[in-house]
Amino acid sequence: LLRPLLTRYGERRLLTVGTIAQTLAMAGLTIFRSPVIVGIGMMPFAFGRSMTDPSLQALTTRFAGPQERGEALGIFSAMQSLGFIIGPVWGGAVFEWLGPRWVYGADAILMAGVVILTLVLARMALPELSVQAAAGSIQHRATEATDGEPI
Repeated sequence: LLRPLLTRYGERRLLTVGTIAQTLAMAGLTIFRSPVIVGIGMMPFAFGRSMTDPSLQALTTRFAGPQERGEALGIFSAMQSLGFIIGPVWGGAVFEWLGPRWVYGADAILMAGVVILTLVLARMALPELSVQAAAGSIQHRATEATDGEPI
Protein backbone atom coordinates (compact mmCIF):
# COMPACT_ATOMS: atom_id res chain seq x y z
CA LEU A 1 0.00 0.00 0.00
CA LEU A 2 2.78 2.42 0.85
CA ARG A 3 4.97 1.84 -2.22
CA PRO A 4 2.58 3.55 -4.69
CA LEU A 5 2.12 6.49 -2.32
CA LEU A 6 5.86 6.74 -1.78
CA THR A 7 6.53 6.67 -5.50
CA ARG A 8 3.85 9.25 -6.24
CA TYR A 9 4.35 11.70 -3.36
CA GLY A 10 7.82 11.03 -1.90
CA GLU A 11 9.11 10.47 1.61
CA ARG A 12 8.87 14.08 2.72
CA ARG A 13 5.20 14.51 1.89
CA LEU A 14 4.26 11.18 3.46
CA LEU A 15 6.24 12.07 6.56
CA THR A 16 4.50 15.44 6.80
CA VAL A 17 0.99 14.05 6.22
CA GLY A 18 1.62 11.16 8.61
CA THR A 19 2.86 13.46 11.36
CA ILE A 20 -0.13 15.79 10.95
CA ALA A 21 -2.54 12.80 11.02
CA GLN A 22 -0.98 11.56 14.26
CA THR A 23 -1.14 15.01 15.84
CA LEU A 24 -4.81 15.51 14.93
CA ALA A 25 -5.66 12.04 16.22
CA MET A 26 -4.00 12.74 19.57
CA ALA A 27 -5.76 16.10 19.84
CA GLY A 28 -9.07 14.41 19.07
CA LEU A 29 -8.47 11.69 21.63
CA THR A 30 -8.11 14.40 24.27
CA ILE A 31 -11.71 15.46 23.58
CA PHE A 32 -13.51 12.17 22.84
CA ARG A 33 -15.19 10.24 25.67
CA SER A 34 -16.91 7.29 24.02
CA PRO A 35 -14.78 4.12 23.70
CA VAL A 36 -16.15 3.61 20.17
CA ILE A 37 -15.17 7.12 19.12
CA VAL A 38 -11.75 6.68 20.75
CA GLY A 39 -11.30 3.48 18.73
CA ILE A 40 -12.25 5.29 15.55
CA GLY A 41 -9.98 8.18 16.55
CA MET A 42 -7.01 5.80 16.65
CA MET A 43 -7.41 5.06 12.93
CA PRO A 44 -5.83 8.35 11.74
CA PHE A 45 -3.03 7.77 14.24
CA ALA A 46 -2.36 4.27 12.90
CA PHE A 47 -2.57 5.57 9.32
CA GLY A 48 -0.11 8.36 10.09
CA ARG A 49 2.24 6.01 11.88
CA SER A 50 2.19 3.61 8.94
CA MET A 51 3.43 6.48 6.76
CA THR A 52 5.99 8.03 9.09
CA ASP A 53 8.00 4.97 10.12
CA PRO A 54 8.94 3.74 6.61
CA SER A 55 9.47 7.32 5.43
CA LEU A 56 11.85 8.02 8.32
CA GLN A 57 13.78 4.83 7.61
CA ALA A 58 14.06 5.72 3.92
CA LEU A 59 15.23 9.24 4.72
CA THR A 60 17.74 7.90 7.25
CA THR A 61 19.37 5.76 4.58
CA ARG A 62 19.61 8.77 2.26
CA PHE A 63 21.81 10.62 4.76
CA ALA A 64 24.21 7.71 5.23
CA GLY A 65 26.70 6.38 2.73
CA PRO A 66 26.55 2.75 1.61
CA GLN A 67 29.03 1.72 4.30
CA GLU A 68 27.20 3.55 7.11
CA ARG A 69 23.60 2.61 6.34
CA GLY A 70 23.51 -0.34 8.72
CA GLU A 71 24.89 1.81 11.52
CA ALA A 72 22.43 4.62 10.74
CA LEU A 73 19.46 2.23 10.78
CA GLY A 74 20.78 0.69 14.01
CA ILE A 75 20.88 4.12 15.66
CA PHE A 76 17.40 4.85 14.28
CA SER A 77 16.08 1.60 15.80
CA ALA A 78 17.85 2.29 19.11
CA MET A 79 16.28 5.75 19.35
CA GLN A 80 12.87 4.30 18.48
CA SER A 81 13.29 1.68 21.21
CA LEU A 82 14.31 4.38 23.67
CA GLY A 83 11.08 6.19 22.78
CA PHE A 84 9.11 3.00 23.48
CA ILE A 85 10.67 2.99 26.96
CA ILE A 86 10.41 6.70 27.76
CA GLY A 87 6.90 7.13 26.27
CA PRO A 88 5.02 4.95 28.78
CA VAL A 89 7.01 6.39 31.70
CA TRP A 90 6.16 9.92 30.53
CA GLY A 91 2.54 8.92 29.89
CA GLY A 92 2.24 7.41 33.37
CA ALA A 93 3.58 10.58 34.96
CA VAL A 94 1.18 12.75 32.94
CA PHE A 95 -1.69 10.39 33.88
CA GLU A 96 -0.87 10.82 37.58
CA TRP A 97 -0.32 14.59 37.45
CA LEU A 98 -3.00 15.77 35.03
CA GLY A 99 -5.40 12.87 34.48
CA PRO A 100 -6.05 10.30 31.77
CA ARG A 101 -7.15 12.69 29.01
CA TRP A 102 -3.93 14.64 29.21
CA VAL A 103 -1.89 11.62 28.21
CA TYR A 104 -3.26 12.27 24.72
CA GLY A 105 -3.18 16.05 25.18
CA ALA A 106 0.48 16.07 26.15
CA ASP A 107 1.22 13.85 23.16
CA ALA A 108 -0.69 16.23 20.89
CA ILE A 109 1.38 19.15 22.21
CA LEU A 110 4.64 17.25 21.63
CA MET A 111 3.46 16.16 18.18
CA ALA A 112 2.64 19.77 17.28
CA GLY A 113 6.32 20.53 17.87
CA VAL A 114 7.21 17.53 15.72
CA VAL A 115 4.96 18.84 12.93
CA ILE A 116 6.86 22.15 12.99
CA LEU A 117 10.18 20.30 12.95
CA THR A 118 8.95 18.09 10.10
CA LEU A 119 7.90 21.11 8.04
CA VAL A 120 11.32 22.70 8.57
CA LEU A 121 13.20 19.49 7.74
CA ALA A 122 11.01 18.84 4.70
CA ARG A 123 12.55 21.90 3.09
CA MET A 124 16.12 20.64 3.54
CA ALA A 125 18.08 19.44 0.54
CA LEU A 126 18.37 15.68 0.49
CA PRO A 127 21.30 13.71 -0.82
CA GLU A 128 20.33 12.13 -4.12
CA LEU A 129 20.29 8.38 -4.26
CA SER A 130 21.78 7.85 -7.67
CA VAL A 131 21.51 4.63 -9.62
CA GLN A 132 25.29 4.69 -10.16
CA ALA A 133 25.97 4.92 -6.42
CA ALA A 134 23.55 2.08 -5.71
CA ALA A 135 25.10 -0.03 -8.48
CA GLY A 136 28.58 0.68 -7.12
CA SER A 137 27.46 -0.41 -3.68
CA ILE A 138 26.04 -3.65 -5.07
CA GLN A 139 29.24 -4.33 -7.04
CA HIS A 140 31.32 -3.60 -3.93
CA ARG A 141 29.30 -6.08 -1.84
CA ALA A 142 29.45 -8.69 -4.59
CA THR A 143 33.24 -8.30 -4.82
CA GLU A 144 33.57 -8.70 -1.04
CA ALA A 145 31.41 -11.83 -1.13
CA THR A 146 33.70 -13.45 -3.72
CA ASP A 147 36.93 -12.76 -1.77
CA GLY A 148 37.97 -9.83 -3.91
CA GLU A 149 37.44 -11.35 -7.33
CA PRO A 150 35.04 -9.37 -9.51
CA ILE A 151 32.00 -11.10 -10.91
